Amino acid sequence: MIPDSDVKMMLERYSYLRKRNYIPKSEFHITIIGNKNGEKIKESIAHLEPENKEQLLGRIERLISNTKWEDYSLLDIACKVSKDYSYSDVIDKRDAIIQMASVNKIKDFYDKLSLILLITLEYPFEHVTLMTRGLGEKFMLGIGIESETDFHKMDRDWL
Repeated sequence: MIPDSDVKMMLERYSYLRKRNYIPKSEFHITIIGNKNGEKIKESIAHLEPENKEQLLGRIERLISNTKWEDYSLLDIACKVSKDYSYSDVIDKRDAIIQMASVNKIKDFYDKLSLILLITLEYPFEHVTLMTRGLGEKFMLGIGIESETDFHKMDRDWL
């Protein structure tokens, strides 16, 4: 979790967007392992025997606890991103205001995690979602931006 005080300046800078139905998130974080990588990790350990799975999970837990997650910086760069979601017969167009971030140990963490699991994982796209807007009821979830590749596929406007 990122303290509200760390994103306060950006929230104030873009407060005018509330008039355009953007709602500030209730908590702020940088996603370390998103859905796609999470699924890859689950698939890579699903076939293991319980004892081997336990040992592997222990190694991952040690890697997580030994990584200095507090060593991050929020950049003075923000962007509006848009993405369409469809479920049932509903199209949910979501917008989010994101602030770019940098987590100093993220690539090192991912390189080590990939070695432990013997799979290739994409580095996450480091950002904090500040505000969201959407038509469906799930818009407060924000927009899943798994990687830099995902980010470049999205409609986006630099603020």
